[in-house]
Order: sequence, then structure tokens, then C-alpha cells
Amino acid sequence: MPSVEDGTAAGLLLFLDRQMLDRSIDMSTGRAYRTAVRRILGSSGTALERIDVRSLDVDEAWRHFRTSEAALTVGPASLPSYRARLRKSVVRYRNWLDHDGDPKAARVAGDRLIDYPFPVRDGVQASLRLPARLSDSEAARLAAFVQALALRSDATDGDG
Repeated sequence: MPSVEDGTAAGLLLFLDRQMLDRSIDMSTGRAYRTAVRRILGSSGTALERIDVRSLDVDEAWRHFRTSEAALTVGPASLPSYRARLRKSVVRYRNWLDHDGDPKAARVAGDRLIDYPFPVRDGVQASLRLPARLSDSEAARLAAFVQALALRSDATDGDG
């Protein structure tokens, strides 16, 4: 019988149930995470109780899912969300396992921020605080946001 501490995909599903029950994640998010985990990892043909999440290669699991018939049941527009949900679920669960079941550890894991120094120009350094994992679409949104902040080059004389 699987347990939440066993580090398997079945344990991951139990972990997500626990996260929903203690309101660490809201119900709709938890259900979406569970669906992604079940569909993607279930497409391997290996029982969820036998999939070791600690050593799981998420990218390999994703590649397998994308070439399976199970992927055909997911609309093309939803595929990036499924991938992100699997990744976030696994990161949260691994962090929780690594911290002996500390509920705060699971929350922090998926949303960890990193400060990136960025030299804007001579004498001007900025710092970007971004999630440890940034998706392509999030990076594109961020780039568009920064572009919208820029002043026209003829409106400034170089001293910003």
C-alpha cells in the first residue's frame, strides 16, 4: 500500500491530496496537478507505486507522454500546462521529502526566487528577482513588460 513518504508517484498523489486538505494549495490547483501527474506518469505503463519520483527524469517522462496515445486526449493548448504542473508537483514533493515532511518546505520549493544581477549600462546595476524555474511564456511576458518600460532613445540623453 502506498504512503505519502514512500517517494513514489502514488505517494506524490497522496502528497497532493494532503496539500489540498491542509490548504497548502487550493483544490482546483491540486486537482489539476493530480490530473497531470496521473496522465503523464500513467502513460509509462509502469504502476505509479513503482515509479520513484526522487530519481524521476521529468523531461524524459514528458517526452514519453508526448509520443503516447495518452497525449492525444489532451488539447494542444493544454500541453504546456500539463508539463508545468507535473514539474511543479515533483519539485514540491521532492522538497517536502528532502525536508522530512515540513509543510513549509513544499510551499517554498515551487516558488523559490533567485536574484539575478543585471548590468544595465556603465555604473547602473539592476537586480531581477525571478522564480527558479521560468517558463518560455513567462520569460516572453517579462521581456514584453521590460520593453514597455523603456523610454524612446531620442527622449533620453543617456543618463536615464
